[in-house]
Amino acid sequence: MEVSLRIFRFDPSEDESPRFETYSIPWEEGSTVLSALRYIYENLDRALAYRDYECYRGLCNSCRVVVDGRELKGCRTLIEPGREYVIEPLRGHRLIRDLVVDFAVREGEREEPGREHREGTSAEKCGSGSSELA
Repeated sequence: MEVSLRIFRFDPSEDESPRFETYSIPWEEGSTVLSALRYIYENLDRALAYRDYECYRGLCNSCRVVVDGRELKGCRTLIEPGREYVIEPLRGHRLIRDLVVDFAVREGEREEPGREHREGTSAEKCGSGSSELA
């Protein structure tokens, strides 16, 4: 059995406009959006950017993405075989690349002068102190 993911792709530093790429992957019992993204990155497309961090408690929110138009936690959202899912970056935040957004800067806002931009902001807020950007 397979599942299909239609994933938003855009690198503001290189691409003229956003696009979607579709990936078909094997489905296993218990598969989540995050595990599907991890499979795509590890086996099909090493250029895919997403937040590959899981606090294992569903608290940190760093894996949030838009799935079929709804903002959901990728680590907790189960996927079903035979379906196609549309995966997009979280809305309302500055896009870094593909599915990765800057949680510290809301869309349309400017970064505070003197503030260093750091990856992993959401993981640091949950106290885990760790984040990995795939």
